[in-house]
Amino acid sequence: MANIIPSIEKIKKSRQPPTNGELYLLEALSERFDSKTDIYVQPCFNGDRPDIVLINKDLGVIVVEVKDWDLLKYAVTIDNDWVLKSNRQKLKSPFAQVFNGGGKN
Repeated sequence: MANIIPSIEKIKKSRQPPTNGELYLLEALSERFDSKTDIYVQPCFNGDRPDIVLINKDLGVIVVEVKDWDLLKYAVTIDNDWVLKSNRQKLKSPFAQVFNGGGKN
């Protein structure tokens, strides 16, 4: 089983607790990787705070940004601007977050 840093208990009590999707993924990853893998939750990583970072000396590094959104609640323009339908609030594009390290807005 992989090492989750900080522990699930500490994560749940944090100022910004994980979403259900993040918790589900953390549990799945911790069960599927062995103790050689460290799973960091919301680490400060080159000025950003990705949701999950896996580090394994033999396998490398995986950076994960979890999006457990109900896609019916969002609109996306042809310019890849993401908007919450209920109040027209602009959001960071999940694709731009991956490719640009933070995205628009």
